[in-house]
Amino acid sequence: MTKKKLVFIIAVLALFLLFSSCAEASLANTPWPCFQGGNKRNGLSSYNTNNIKGYEKWNFTTYGDVESSPAIGSDGTIYVGSNYYLYAIKSNGSEKWKYRTSGYITSSPAIGSDGTIYIGSKDNSLYAINPDGTEKWSYETDGWVTSSPAIGSDGTIYFGSYDKKVYAINPSGTEKWSYETAGSIDCTPAIGGDGTIYIGSLVYLYAINPDGTQKWRFETTDAVGDFPAIANDGTIYTTCRGENLYAINPDGTQKWRLSGLNNNEMSWSDSSAAIGSDGTIYIGTGDDYLFALNPDSTEKWRFQVGDHIESSSPAIGSDGTIYVGCWDDKLYAINADGTEKWNFQTDGNIDSSPAIGSNGVIYVGSDDNKLYAINGIGGSTNGGISSDGSDGSTPGFELLTICLAIFIIYLIKRRKKI
Repeated sequence: MTKKKLVFIIAVLALFLLFSSCAEASLANTPWPCFQGGNKRNGLSSYNTNNIKGYEKWNFTTYGDVESSPAIGSDGTIYVGSNYYLYAIKSNGSEKWKYRTSGYITSSPAIGSDGTIYIGSKDNSLYAINPDGTEKWSYETDGWVTSSPAIGSDGTIYFGSYDKKVYAINPSGTEKWSYETAGSIDCTPAIGGDGTIYIGSLVYLYAINPDGTQKWRFETTDAVGDFPAIANDGTIYTTCRGENLYAINPDGTQKWRLSGLNNNEMSWSDSSAAIGSDGTIYIGTGDDYLFALNPDSTEKWRFQVGDHIESSSPAIGSDGTIYVGCWDDKLYAINADGTEKWNFQTDGNIDSSPAIGSNGVIYVGSDDNKLYAINGIGGSTNGGISSDGSDGSTPGFELLTICLAIFIIYLIKRRKKI
């Protein structure tokens, strides 16, 4: 093979990779691209948070309670819903833009690999917003969309609606399929490694194949909680408002059910489970505890907080620190052994679930209308922001695109010289 042919083949392959990346807008490869950090909804971050000491880096004031949970873009932009708005906030705490929907937002955003932000609204619609804050498209259902979207490996967007349906939407905004469940859906979907979509509706947890057909349906004792979480071995953990935690095998059979912890009944809350790298299950309850459970359902420890853990679900740093919000207006940082590391005081109940940035900064919303950034440095210091205003996160899709473009230009120049 001649040098010219070799260079030409490499250039074609590079172009193929570039355009393949552009066409397939799967979940973004960022520190925290969606609710609970990924499609498995396990709340586990790959970033160390040991340097975070519980000091405020900045706060950003919105027009209402921040029940939505933040997502973090490849350039460090933080996206969160509040009132009728989706906010884009720079990593230094200043507003980048905001987009107004026609309904209240409690849904949490998800970011595609092309930078598109997806979020639901109580105006019955799912929105796709470009990285510059303009609308790409919206898809209207017949009920509120409080469910937070999940993005499949092929770019399909999955979410539930109060109209009882689970929707699969193409990246172009057209419907791929819809699946009708037994009742209105407030639950957020999780996606397993094989593409199965798990979502709750009334007393059922549904497993739906990527083509929209039912795989199985598991019946619980009461309404299924906020979202299922998937462990590395495929076990699905879900709560229900009858104060039970279920462990369900990937084939839809029950592994175990926990209705009490050492004779202390789990009080209902909308908080759902997070799963540590060692398989430990962390879950908050309405009777003022965060529980750590072994994979066999036995109790590891419990940590008492000052009030209900109502809707905030735990996030876990790679160092093992667990973060969770509480109705005593505090965000708690708890060591892996169940002792308190620190707590951070806000001026409102915390229903938002925390997100973890690439430099360990913790982002969480509060019912005092604010989004907080919490780091390891006291006072209003630079706090890890680089000179260009980013938080040090590495761009994913954008960096790949730039590198491939430069490589193609280099190859073309080389070809001309040969």
